[in-house]
Amino acid sequence: MSHFKFYSAHYEDALQLLNCPSNWFNTYWIKTEILKIEDLLYWKVIKTSDINRAVKIRSEYLTGAEASKLMNMHKSYIPNLSTQGLITPLLIGNTHKIKFYRKADVIDLIKKGYGYTSNS
Repeated sequence: MSHFKFYSAHYEDALQLLNCPSNWFNTYWIKTEILKIEDLLYWKVIKTSDINRAVKIRSEYLTGAEASKLMNMHKSYIPNLSTQGLITPLLIGNTHKIKFYRKADVIDLIKKGYGYTSNS
């Protein structure tokens, strides 16, 4: 019985907490092994500590697509800025790595005039 107190979140609850579609959930959180699903035959559950870690990452970092969208630019814009050395990605994951960008760094780039802002 003590085994269950370590697993308190159901798969669907984790999707909602991370506010992402299931395909992103699998790519960004499961394949990177940040979240590990425990299959208990009738339920799929995830450790609370793993979810808390993912929520913390999600609150401080953006994917390249999210960062480019925040800057009102094409999804390849942030990787291009990274290639130029203007922003440094954080590689997250074990066997499957995903690049994340600090929200604060993206906001700093916007303040410096990178990205598109409408004058209307």
